[in-house]
Amino acid sequence: MQAYAEPSMSGVDDLIRLDGRVAAVTGSGRGFGKRSACELAALGASVAIVELEEDLGAQVAAQLQASGGTACAVRCDVSDPGQVAAAFASVERELGPVDILVNNAGAATFTPFLEVTEDEWDHVFAVNLTGTYLCCKATMPGMAERGFGRVVNISSIAGKRGGGFLGRTPYAASKAGILGLTRALAREFAADGVTVNAIAPGPMDTEMTKILRTDHRLRAKIEAIVPLGRRGTIQDVADAVCFLCSDLASYFTGETLNVDGGVSME
Repeated sequence: MQAYAEPSMSGVDDLIRLDGRVAAVTGSGRGFGKRSACELAALGASVAIVELEEDLGAQVAAQLQASGGTACAVRCDVSDPGQVAAAFASVERELGPVDILVNNAGAATFTPFLEVTEDEWDHVFAVNLTGTYLCCKATMPGMAERGFGRVVNISSIAGKRGGGFLGRTPYAASKAGILGLTRALAREFAADGVTVNAIAPGPMDTEMTKILRTDHRLRAKIEAIVPLGRRGTIQDVADAVCFLCSDLASYFTGETLNVDGGVSME
């Protein structure tokens, strides 16, 4: 019988570092994506800002470079297959093959279901679900070939609860689709050394929910159902992204990390 051997011990500081890794973050001109890109860069990763709004992406990349990081910006509509292929080819030329993919780009609608048009429905799904699929398809084959990869998909507790806060049916359905896609990809690519996980933010204090800054009754109503008694911040999500991208989470795959102050606890 083979003797049991203690695993090698590394400090948390070593396991969280991302030196030598190339990370691509979609929708990283603002909000969750921007903060996540900044934190990944602070941990040593070279970061590609994949952003629809070209000026925003360039500003974030310049900010990272000014702080001593390695970064580039590429314009991309993640719902367009041609643009996705071109964007990630550009990232590879500038920074190298992508090791870490954070699918953060998203679209939402607040239209009641019976008033949702087909165009509105298609747009939300094209950005949220198809965009995630296209970016995974552009990067995961290379990850599998190299035997390493980290994919983090930003979903929402709306995808688990059927909405219930500000997002309506198309948003909730597309975010639920991301959870299913995450599990399927995790299972398919596990043997290749690629982990695929999701983050499901709960009630957040973001640009998308800025109405809550003035509608105090609605804000109080939402915060009352959060066990921790507050809305989350973009830093809460960025911290979760960094964890799942690091070797601290090397034994996590197919999981959904709820960043929701306890709303979804079972």
